[in-house]
Amino acid sequence: FNEILSSKFLTSIGGAFSSTFGAAANVLVILLLAIYLASEPQTYITGLIKLFPIGRRERIRDVAVEIGETLRWWLVGKFFSMLIIGFLTTIGLSIIGVPLALSLGIVAALLAFIPNFGPIVAVIPAVLFALAESPVKAIYVLILYLSIQLVESYLITPMIERETVSLPPVLTIFFQIFLGVLVGGLGLILATPLLTVIIVIVKMLYIEDILGDSDVTLPVGDNEEPSSA
Repeated sequence: FNEILSSKFLTSIGGAFSSTFGAAANVLVILLLAIYLASEPQTYITGLIKLFPIGRRERIRDVAVEIGETLRWWLVGKFFSMLIIGFLTTIGLSIIGVPLALSLGIVAALLAFIPNFGPIVAVIPAVLFALAESPVKAIYVLILYLSIQLVESYLITPMIERETVSLPPVLTIFFQIFLGVLVGGLGLILATPLLTVIIVIVKMLYIEDILGDSDVTLPVGDNEEPSSA
């Protein structure tokens, strides 16, 4: 009976780690694609504006450049946040004595790309590995991940967002759930950058151009100045 329980537990660990690693791999692919696109944005901007009437191309170029800059700074901020989370997770798990601390730290860093839901997925394999050794270690792991998330939410992210891009938390969660239901895990991964793009488009093309309000400041970064139509 104990052997059966042990076998089922090992299978659960393997399944959880496989699913979590798969999600982290998807994030890595999207990150690499984003870096590749960010390296030569002008090529894609030039192609994009040719799809619009000549009279609107200059404004579309302004919007596209603003989207590119906003996404670039968002990506920079997210990258630094992920590095810090990965480092803290690896060190913490090593101190606790959890197996594969470095691998779990890398997974935690990659899944930090997905706000709100990523950390929940990242903690599952770490807790299962710790639980395989002792319940006390599993509790320590939960405390570690919770502490790191508190530090990330109330210290790291606010400091980074002051220099990069800030998004409303409630709106972010709503958009994540919406895209998650609509297209699954990929929706969760892409929700935040897509929301950033939508906010910039609404700000420039609707509020500034249609409503004529060029003084509005939407939450896409505290260092951003209003644009003129």
